[in-house]
Amino acid sequence: MHESSFSARGWILLGMLLLTIGLFAAFVITRSDGDAPPPESASESGAAEPSGAAEEPEGAAAAEQPQRSMAELLPLEEAAFDAALEAAVRHGAAYGTIEAGETPAAYIARLSGTATTAYAATLETSLQTTPPTEPLRESGRDYEGTAEVLQASSIGTESVTFRMALGARPAGGGAAAEEIGEYLVTASREGRSWRVSGVLDARSLEMDEGAP
Repeated sequence: MHESSFSARGWILLGMLLLTIGLFAAFVITRSDGDAPPPESASESGAAEPSGAAEEPEGAAAAEQPQRSMAELLPLEEAAFDAALEAAVRHGAAYGTIEAGETPAAYIARLSGTATTAYAATLETSLQTTPPTEPLRESGRDYEGTAEVLQASSIGTESVTFRMALGARPAGGGAAAEEIGEYLVTASREGRSWRVSGVLDARSLEMDEGAP
C-alpha cells in the first residue's frame, strides 16, 4: 500500500512539473513574439508602391512654371522701350533749354528735332500753354533743361507715356533751378524711330479727370 501511494504521488508531482515547464515555455514564446519589431511598410522598406497616379505635392505645378522677367512681360521689346525713353527725355529737356536772344522759331526748331511730324506742326500753338516757358525765354539768360522720369504711365506696342518732372537750370550755376512742372510726355513710333507725339500738363489733366 505504501508503495502504491508513493507511486501515485510521484506521478502527480511529475505532471505538475511538466505543466510548469509547459506554462513557462508558452510565456517565453509569447514574450518573444511581443518584442519583435512591427513589419516595415512599403515606403519605409524602400519597396515600390503599387502602380497608380502619384499625388503631386501642393504647389508643385506653380513651382514648375517658368519665371519671366519684367522685360518679357512688356508689350514691346526692351530696345524699343529704351528708344522711346531716350526720345522723351531729350524732348523734355529741350523745353527748359533756353539760349538768350534766340527767336521763337529757333526754339521751336530745337523741339521739333525730337517730335513727330504731326506734333511738330502744332508746337507753335501748344507752346502758348504747355509748358509755360515764355518767362524763361524772356529772362535774357541761358538755361539748361532737365527732365526727370517719374514713372512709365502707360506702355503699348506703338507708344509709351512717361510722367516727367521738367525743369531749367541756369547755365554756369549761380542761381536756383526753375521748376517747370510735371508733364505726361508720349513717345510714339514714326517709321523706324521713336519721337514725341504729345505733351500734357499732368496736374491739370488730373484735376480735369477729378472734376464732377
